[in-house]
Amino acid sequence: MASAKIFARHFARLSDEYNKDLLDYKSLTQASNVDRELRSKQLELEADVKRLLEAEQQLHAGRELAYGSG
Repeated sequence: MASAKIFARHFARLSDEYNKDLLDYKSLTQASNVDRELRSKQLELEADVKRLLEAEQQLHAGRELAYGSG
């Protein structure tokens, strides 16, 4: 149970970071040096999504291990 709470907090932090970066990205579309800033924020968003997917894969693998150990 404790590990599930730790994972949930970790996933929530990753999700919060993604949402923050997405808001930043949307606000950058109105900036004067849009191209460079947007590309930078796109890279951050891609990294956020990658971390979220990795966290989901770890959760899935952990659940399979737990159910397999039964």
